[in-house]
Amino acid sequence: MSKSIYSVLVIFRGRQNDYRLFWNEGRNVNGEGVELKSDELSFPVTVEARNEAEAIRMVQKMHPDDIVSREGTERIGKA
Repeated sequence: MSKSIYSVLVIFRGRQNDYRLFWNEGRNVNGEGVELKSDELSFPVTVEARNEAEAIRMVQKMHPDDIVSREGTERIGKA
């Protein structure tokens, strides 16, 4: 089975609410007045995997303290 390249989004643990405010509601400041910046909320990881589930498992092992977003995972090409 051939592999594909996936981009998997990782959200820093403890920043999930801020991530939703920034991306879903378009807010630049959270309820505590802290400025929200995308690179302080999440980051993409690119991996080669046989399928999306494998890509997510790989990234979860690489970043066990953070949250892997299934919704933010996409196939971006063939390996």
